[in-house]
Amino acid sequence: MMSGTVIQTLGTLATGAAMTLMFTVLGASGGNSSSALMSYSTMMVFAGIAAVGGSLVFTIGFAIHGLTRRAAGEREQQLEAMTVAMAEELRVLRERVGQ
Repeated sequence: MMSGTVIQTLGTLATGAAMTLMFTVLGASGGNSSSALMSYSTMMVFAGIAAVGGSLVFTIGFAIHGLTRRAAGEREQQLEAMTVAMAEELRVLRERVGQ
């Protein structure tokens, strides 16, 4: 989940940086540089894909965390049931020994 958050944040920051550079560089050159526009646009597309990919990685991590937490909860219930059964068995054995 942490890596997804980092990727998403970096993708968003890169998109912002590309937009800032695109507007400052293209604004200074009068907007006539089509190769600069294409390179910044391409950078924005890849940064946007990284941001969406980061969200996807975060979502997958969150789902995996939920599944492992559910399995841990089930195991906890099993162990509690075993503890109750063992306590009952000990009570029965004490009663037999006491008689």
